[in-house]
Amino acid sequence: MSRTRSIVAAFGLATLVFVASACVSPEDEASRILKKQGVELDNLGKSVPSSFPKTEVGLPDLKLESAVGTAGIYVFRYTSPDPANDIAAYKATLVAMGFTVDDEFDDLSSSGGHAGFHAQGPRWTVDAVAFGQGQTDGHYMGIDVEPRPG
Repeated sequence: MSRTRSIVAAFGLATLVFVASACVSPEDEASRILKKQGVELDNLGKSVPSSFPKTEVGLPDLKLESAVGTAGIYVFRYTSPDPANDIAAYKATLVAMGFTVDDEFDDLSSSGGHAGFHAQGPRWTVDAVAFGQGQTDGHYMGIDVEPRPG
């Protein structure tokens, strides 16, 4: 009788382990593996990583499409319905936080193009580019935030 109970208990434990492992989504497992490798994807890349220095670097007031952080470098992609105004507003946000903007460019037209800048703050550099409507992809802003060298 005790052997039967042991077999039933072992089968129950195996079933519980199988069910518990089946409840882990592939996305959660992928996030766990990436985090182990030093890649930060909060909410599967749909949220700003928790380690991002929000008090030191402003972000645009646009819809976040994706975000990733790794080794202190952060990359974001936002929807940018009005690239010219969106890039100007983001530049103003950073200037208000004490960043110096240089290396500006703008070749936006009704058929596409892009506008952007490089900015340096006390501890961080920011590269931002907003893209107009293109043949394959458009109306988004890409932002790269990295620790300032030196």
